[in-house]
Amino acid sequence: MLSDLFSNLANGFRLAAFLPARRAPFRATPGQLVLLLLLLWGLVAIADWMDVGAAVKISRWGLAAEAAHDYFWLAAILLVLLVDRRPAAFTGVATAVAAAEFTVWIVWIAVSRLGPHYFPAIFDGYEDMIWTGAFVWQGLIFLRVMLGPHRKRLLPAALLTGIYVGAMYLLVDLVPERSLFVAAHQPNRVSVDVEDTYYRQSGLVDDALAALAPERPGTTDLYFVGFAGDASQDVFLHEVDQVSDLMAERFDTDSRSIELVNSEQTLTELPLANRRNLERVLAGIGRQMNTEEDVLFLFMTSHGTDKAALTVQFPPLGLHDLAAAELRKALDASGIKWRVLVISACYSGSFVKTLESPTTLVITAAAEDRASFGCGHERDWTYFGEAYFDKALRQTRSFVAAFDAAKESIARRESDEHKDHSRPQLSLGGEMRRKLGEWERTRAAP
Repeated sequence: MLSDLFSNLANGFRLAAFLPARRAPFRATPGQLVLLLLLLWGLVAIADWMDVGAAVKISRWGLAAEAAHDYFWLAAILLVLLVDRRPAAFTGVATAVAAAEFTVWIVWIAVSRLGPHYFPAIFDGYEDMIWTGAFVWQGLIFLRVMLGPHRKRLLPAALLTGIYVGAMYLLVDLVPERSLFVAAHQPNRVSVDVEDTYYRQSGLVDDALAALAPERPGTTDLYFVGFAGDASQDVFLHEVDQVSDLMAERFDTDSRSIELVNSEQTLTELPLANRRNLERVLAGIGRQMNTEEDVLFLFMTSHGTDKAALTVQFPPLGLHDLAAAELRKALDASGIKWRVLVISACYSGSFVKTLESPTTLVITAAAEDRASFGCGHERDWTYFGEAYFDKALRQTRSFVAAFDAAKESIARRESDEHKDHSRPQLSLGGEMRRKLGEWERTRAAP
């Protein structure tokens, strides 16, 4: 069996490299086809693991998507052979194409994963070209299989290849792209004293509120609150930290900024990101600011659920997820009128209906039924955070214009990487539209 497998892989390499065929034909059996598919799954797993990072767990949605991909692919081959009136050739054709795909995937990993990592100056920005090249390569391989060893007529083979390529294009469009892995929650690397941590929270919140600068009469001050909800991945800590710096630089929030973070790195320095601390911080800011004049900018980043909840966790502290209704209740209780709420999480669009109001701007990283991307443990930004804060808000001081630019940028990136579009959402109340317009004109004035 293994000798047959190695022979098929060698034939597949020659097929993919457009070298003359060996005299020994493909050894096409159902068993060999299954082995080749397992090898291809292994290569897909390697590519997905390189995307997500070292600490991963298997995604059931990724398994389902990859299985659907294979079913669709095999069905496309069968469709072509039914049109060609050669259904009995299915095992042979599928074996040949799968064997060649092994070579394609090896090259794909080298060019799309290793290349950008080790030679970013050469490969960055060419993702779409690389994908198109791989797609064309696969089509040419199938054309060669259709021509066969006896070089049947080119036109019929090309027409059959066109059917196959069309089916593959539909596959890319219709079957959702899901990684076989998602980032695993990291165990804490330090021992957490639960009792001491909870005891410390009141003082940390009091200190953060006491450090706020007083509001300035006649000036619209912006108050920033950052909320990093999930301690298992440092990307949320990184985002809140970087956004806090950006807001201070671009919007003068340096002395009007509070960070709530779940991370072992800030355990003794910053308040936890949980519902109780958020309620206290919002209430304190509501007392400090001129609620008829000043604006709250609340940035929340974490994982999310499709039940309108934000993941809040820091084992072993036993924190509870934050529901949209709980956030709205805390905001209303604070008395803060003017609100800019930016929520970066999967399914964060489910927060919009609960949070929107005439005096609120709500921005979310994804629609209510869509995932967002970029939550790797080693990353500095999520896709949304990078597009909205690190790029767009460095070019404009308009929160709405920045959203429009970020939404377009994210859509292009997700298309290039063949991911389901996250579809960031925006809801802008009529009164808030006028308020932000006046504030932006004031800031733009000399």
